[in-house]
Amino acid sequence: MRRDERKAATGDRRAITGRSAGLVHLGAVWFVGAVFLFLVGMQQFAPVEDLLLDPSAVGGRPWYVGLVTSLGVLGWAAAVGGCAVTSFVARHAGRDSAADAFRTASFLWLLLLLDDLFLLHSSLFPQLFGVSKSAVLVAELILAVLWVVQFGREIIRTRWLLLIAAAGAFAWSLGVDTVVAPLDGRGLLWEDGPKLLGIIALATWSVVTATDILRSIVTTEREGDQPTNNAEMARASNEPVTDGESELRPIEQVATVPLRRPG
Repeated sequence: MRRDERKAATGDRRAITGRSAGLVHLGAVWFVGAVFLFLVGMQQFAPVEDLLLDPSAVGGRPWYVGLVTSLGVLGWAAAVGGCAVTSFVARHAGRDSAADAFRTASFLWLLLLLDDLFLLHSSLFPQLFGVSKSAVLVAELILAVLWVVQFGREIIRTRWLLLIAAAGAFAWSLGVDTVVAPLDGRGLLWEDGPKLLGIIALATWSVVTATDILRSIVTTEREGDQPTNNAEMARASNEPVTDGESELRPIEQVATVPLRRPG
């Protein structure tokens, strides 16, 4: 068999293996989903239709009930996805500190998504554990501050002004919720409006950061073979050898190591 034919045969085998692996993954997640649906059907805590149907259908309310909250949940999901993609790409590009920063951010945004979706701070946790709404909010704030302190050097390499905007909007919303008496009608815009704007800013930061890192990867691969370790990168640029994490240039300007392709 000629060399080209062997390469083609090897490529075909890899393609078949990849498709088979996809089916294995599908079977695994479907199994988990089936177990979850079985538990939903067997539980006695709530009517099954309450768990399966849309809240507006269960309550007989119009379709647009909770529209802004639903958009906020979508924004949280975009923020989680953007940070998860950034973490994955950074890990394969050899930037472990950035990968840790964005992986932690994805879990933090996921917690806030679940809070928004299931009303953890205002209903679920106070009812189940007897903790106050303020205590849950303070705990979430502490987690966010710890993330900034731990990964500040990575955060300032991103478009951090978007994070400042998000933090300001969340602070406004939290201040109105804490200081002002419960609002109704259009007054809610002063609380929930800034919250939605904060979510949008955070989601934009996450997606833009993921785009910046992916662009750096694509640009590096188009330029051809690049140095594969810090020493080689330093020699190629006539710069001193560093640990690869101390140079605080924006992410979109950093030459990133190409992704490692599976053999």
